[in-house]
Amino acid sequence: MDAKIIGVIESKGIFATHWEFDFTIGNSEGKAVAGTVSLDEAIAFANRRDLGPVADMCRAIKTTPPPEFSWLVGRIFRDPR
Repeated sequence: MDAKIIGVIESKGIFATHWEFDFTIGNSEGKAVAGTVSLDEAIAFANRRDLGPVADMCRAIKTTPPPEFSWLVGRIFRDPR
C-alpha cells in the first residue's frame, strides 16, 4: 500500500491559516482512494503509534515547517512490507 500527497490547500482564516492536504492511498493492483486531512488531524494521527504509509505521511506533515508544505506534493510513502 502507498500513500501520496497530491495537493496542499492554504486557506486564510480570521485568526490563523488553515492547511489541508489532499492524498491518495493505493495498492499494488492500482486501486486507489482519495482523501483530505487537515493539519490538526495529521498532527493528531502522527502522535499515535500506528505504522504504515498514512502514519508516515502524517509524521512528515507534522515535522515540515508550513512554508515548505508545497515540497511534500508528489511525495510517496510506501508500506515497508
